[in-house]
Amino acid sequence: MATGTIQLLIEGSGLPDGTTSNAFPAISIERSSASSNPKFVRYVAAFDDTTDETISFGFRLPSNWASGGSLVFHWYPVATNTSKNVRWRAAIQAVTPGDSTVMTSLDPISAGSGWVAVTTACPGTIGYPATSSISLTMTGAAAGDRIALLFQRYQGDAIDDTVGDVIIADGLDLEYTTT
Repeated sequence: MATGTIQLLIEGSGLPDGTTSNAFPAISIERSSASSNPKFVRYVAAFDDTTDETISFGFRLPSNWASGGSLVFHWYPVATNTSKNVRWRAAIQAVTPGDSTVMTSLDPISAGSGWVAVTTACPGTIGYPATSSISLTMTGAAAGDRIALLFQRYQGDAIDDTVGDVIIADGLDLEYTTT
C-alpha cells in the first residue's frame, strides 16, 4: 500500500455563514519579496490570535482511498514567538451515497468525528515555517464518500499562546493509505 494525498487549497475553502461562532481567517494573495520578476504568488490564510477562525472544505474521497487520514499543513508566524505554541483542530464527517443524511445538515462536530487537536511549537523567528499533522478519526469512511471538514486555529485553548496571526500558505494536505 502507498500513500495518497488530497490537496485542499486555501482558495477553495468555504466562506463563513455570518454567525458569531463562525469567524473566517483573512484570505489574501501573498507576493514574494524577491527582487526578480515575475514574483512568486500564492494564497494564504491568516488565523488570528484573538478569535477562533475556521475554514471548511467539502470533497469526495478518491476511489483508491483505503484508510487513514492525516491532515498535514505548513504555517508560519507573523511575529516573534520564542517558546510559544499554536493549537490547531479539525473535525470531519463522511457521508456515503444513499445514506439517510440530509446534505444541508452536515455537522462534523456532532455527527462526525468531533474535534481532534494538535499543539505545535511556534518557530521563534518571523516567517520561519513549521509543520503540523492532525490524525483524523474517519471511522466508517469509504472510497466515494462525501466529506465535510472543519479546520480551525483554536486560540481559545490556553495552550495556544502565540501572539499575532499565523499564516497557512497554499492549503492543507489530507494524506491517506491507498488500496
